Amino acid sequence: MLAAIRQVLKGDFYVDGQLESRLLRSVAGAAEPNGARSLQHLSDRELEVFRLLGHGQGTRHIANDLGLSVKTVEAHVARVRAKLGLKNANELLQQATLWVERTSRWA
Repeated sequence: MLAAIRQVLKGDFYVDGQLESRLLRSVAGAAEPNGARSLQHLSDRELEVFRLLGHGQGTRHIANDLGLSVKTVEAHVARVRAKLGLKNANELLQQATLWVERTSRWA
């Protein structure tokens, strides 16, 4: 609660985690990567991993940030790639970066 108040006092918006997830999903559905399936099919964790990839974080860094094993993060990455119909890791990173750039305009 205190963090929310501080954020608002700084002139920023505060959005709780569940609402943030719904907003990200809404924006993701409106701004799908070229030819890729909608991000709405990703779980909350998969979307978070996708976002962190788009911010240039590697698998180990994501694992440390989220308190997961590297293998678990790799499994999330593989599922994201499959759900989005992307051919390889390069396509995934490119789409994640583009998505982060698009959604950061809304933040």
